[in-house]
Amino acid sequence: MLTAWRKGIDINGSGRIEESEVVDAVKRLGLDLDGKKLYGMLICGPKGLGLSLQQFDPDSWTRWVTGDLQGLAIGRANKEFFEDADTAIDSKEVEEMQSQARHGGGVAQFRQQMKLAEKAALKDEYDKITKMKAGLHNVKGFKQALIKRCGSLYGAWREALDLDGNGRLTFGEFCQGLQRLGMFGEIRGLWKQLDVNGHGYISFKDLDADTDAALQEFREKLVEKYGNMLKAWMKGVDVKGTNCVNEAAFLKACETVGFSGDAKKLFRVLQPDASRKYLTLKDFDTPAYQALSRADFRMISEEKGEKKSLVNMSFDERQEAGFFYQIRKAWDAAHRDEFQKACRYNNKEFQIDTSEEFESLCRRKFGSMTAAWRQCLDTDNNGKLTFGEFCNALRRLGYVGNFKKLWSEYDKDKKGVILMSDLDAEADSLIRSFLALLSEKFGDLDRAWQEGFHKDPHDSIDISMLREAAVAMGWEGNVETLFKNLQPMPGRVLISIWDLDPNCSRKRQRGEVAHISPKDPTEVRLHKKKFGEKDSGPQETTLRQGIPLIQQMRAALRKTYGSTAAAWCGALDPSLTNQVSFGKFCMVMQECTFEGKVKLLWEELMDSVHARGCMDQHGASYVDLDPDCAKLLDNFREQMISKSGSIMHCWKEALAPGGGPLDEGDFCSACQEAGMSVKNPKKVFKLLLARIGQRSINGRDLRVLLVGVPPQDRAGVWGAKPQQQSQETQQQEAPEEPEQPQGAD
Repeated sequence: MLTAWRKGIDINGSGRIEESEVVDAVKRLGLDLDGKKLYGMLICGPKGLGLSLQQFDPDSWTRWVTGDLQGLAIGRANKEFFEDADTAIDSKEVEEMQSQARHGGGVAQFRQQMKLAEKAALKDEYDKITKMKAGLHNVKGFKQALIKRCGSLYGAWREALDLDGNGRLTFGEFCQGLQRLGMFGEIRGLWKQLDVNGHGYISFKDLDADTDAALQEFREKLVEKYGNMLKAWMKGVDVKGTNCVNEAAFLKACETVGFSGDAKKLFRVLQPDASRKYLTLKDFDTPAYQALSRADFRMISEEKGEKKSLVNMSFDERQEAGFFYQIRKAWDAAHRDEFQKACRYNNKEFQIDTSEEFESLCRRKFGSMTAAWRQCLDTDNNGKLTFGEFCNALRRLGYVGNFKKLWSEYDKDKKGVILMSDLDAEADSLIRSFLALLSEKFGDLDRAWQEGFHKDPHDSIDISMLREAAVAMGWEGNVETLFKNLQPMPGRVLISIWDLDPNCSRKRQRGEVAHISPKDPTEVRLHKKKFGEKDSGPQETTLRQGIPLIQQMRAALRKTYGSTAAAWCGALDPSLTNQVSFGKFCMVMQECTFEGKVKLLWEELMDSVHARGCMDQHGASYVDLDPDCAKLLDNFREQMISKSGSIMHCWKEALAPGGGPLDEGDFCSACQEAGMSVKNPKKVFKLLLARIGQRSINGRDLRVLLVGVPPQDRAGVWGAKPQQQSQETQQQEAPEEPEQPQGAD
C-alpha cells in the first residue's frame, strides 16, 4: 500500500490528495469503483484539507513514520513493505526476522536494525574522512608507495620487508619494515586487508600473485634443467662469469629453459632498483648467493626439501647422506678443471682485480663510493675500516684480486685503517662540511630536518628541496654532487632523514638525541702508545689542533648549561659534596655530547687533585674543572662576608635592599655602590646564573657561592639566624629570607 500511495496516488508527493486525484488514480489503475464515493468513505477529517496517508492506510503510515518498514515492532508480516526499503534484503533474512517478530522479539530486532543503520551511516562518513587522511589506508596505495620507493614490489619485499628471507612476514616484521621505509598510516587495517585468510603472516603472493606465479615457474624451469639455482646461474645465465647479467643474456636464458611468461617484466622485477641495467647473483637468488660464498655448488646447505628417512637407507647410503661427506664432495667437484671450464666461474678475462675496477664495481652497485662505504664497507659505522673488515667487504663485493695490494694502495700513510677520505676525499669533505653546517645551526638531526628542511620526520626531500635548504642556510657547495652521495642507492629521487648521517640514524633508532657531530676521523688517535714509550701528556692525546681536552670539556659544559658553575651545581654535584665521581662525570659528558676521550680527561683532572695534595679524595672538585672561575667565586664570597658577615646579610643590606631580582646592570652598579672591589662583575654575574636564558638573579642563585665551603662552615657563611634572637622576630623575618639552599646546613 505504501508503494501504491507514493507511485500511483500521491504523484506530486504533497502528502495529501484531493477528490479529483482519487478519481484520476482509480481511472489510471482501471478499477471498477466510484472514486468520489471512495474518497468520501476514506476521509474522516474536515473537508477541504484532503486525504492523508494516515487516513488512507494507518498501518502504512505507522511504519513510514517509525521507520519500521518490516513491521517488526508491530508484530505483523507484510512483504510488500520490503520493496520500499532503500537496501536490498535477502528473502531468507526477511522471513527469519518476521518469524522472530511473531515470537515476541520484534522490538529487539527493530532496535538492532536501527543500530546497524547507524553503524552503516557512521562507516560511510568515516570512509569519506579516511580518503583525505595522509598515510597508507588501502592495499592499492601501499603497493604504489612500495613501487615508487623501491622500484618494484619484489624489490621492496627482499630489500625492506622480508629481511630474513624465509618467505613470510609477520605483523611485527611488517611494522618494522614500514618504519624502515618511513611509511605510516592505518597499519593494522592495512594488515587485515593483506592477511585475508587470517594466517597471522603474509607472503609475497598476497602482494603480487601474478609476479609470484611467474617467479615460481621461472625457478621450477631452471631447477628442472640444471639441478639448482646456483648451477642455473653459472651454466645458463651468467655464462661469462662476470657476476653481471644484462637484459639480453637474461632473455636468452629464459628462452632456453622455455619460460612462458614475460621475460622483460621479470628482469625488471628482479632488479633491486629502477636505474640498474644488470642483475647479480644476489639479485637473482639469495640462497644461491649464500651457497656460493661457502663454495657449496650443490647447495646442500640450502636444501629444505623432504629427505629419505635414515631407517630406509643402507649403511653406505647413510654414510654418503651425511652433511660433511656431501659438502666435501661439492668442494672437490668445484675445484676440478672440468667443472671450472664448464661453469667459467674462474675466467681471468672478467675478474675484478684492480683498484679502478673495485671503485667502478662500488659505483655500479651502490651509485657512489659514499653509499658503498655506508652500506657495504663500514657496516659498524665507526668511521674507519680495519684490514679484517676490508677483506670481508671485498668478499661480499666479489673482488678476486690481491687484498693486501689493494689495501696498501689506500693505506698509503700506514695508519692501520682506511677512512672514507682515502676512498673519495672530495665526497667526504663535501658531506662533512654540510653536516658541520647543520650541527652549527641546529645541533641535532630532528631539529635540522624540521627547521632546516621544513619537513616531517616521515617525509622525504628531492634535489630541488635540498637546493632550497642549502641556499637558505648559506651553504655554497655542489648540491647535485651532495645529493648523489647521500642517495642510499642509484636511481632514488628522494632522500629521507635516515640518509643524512648513519651515526645519527643509529642514535635515533635507540631513542637517543641524534646530535650531529661531523668530526674528522683523522682526529682520532689511530696509533696506540708503544710499549715503554712515555706519554707526552693528556693534552697531546687529541689531534684537534692544539685544543686541550679540559678546554673542550669547559666549552661543552658552557654550551649545555651556560657556565661551568651552573653545570657543577645543576648536574655534576647538585648536593654540594665538593666532588664528583667518575660515573657521574661520564654521564654528564655524554649529555653534553663531549667528543674527546673521557677517561684521559678524568686522568688529567685526578692529576690536578693529586697536585693539590688531596691524596685521599676519590673524585674531582670544581677547582679542578675550572680553577679561574672557582677563584673568582671565592674572592666574591670573601668580600661579601667581610662586608656584612654572611652571604645573605650582604645580599639584603648591600646588594638588594629591596629584595627584588637584579639584572646584569643592576648587579654591577650594586657592587660598585657597596664598595666591593670585584675584578670582573659581569663574569661573576654570569657564573651566578643557574640556567641558560636566565636574565636576573635572586637570593637563591647565590647557592653557587657555597661551592668549596666545608659542610660545617656553610651555615655561618650563608647567614643563619642567631640563636639568641627571639622567636617572634624570626617569624617576622622568615618570609623575607630566600629559601636556604640544599647543603647549606
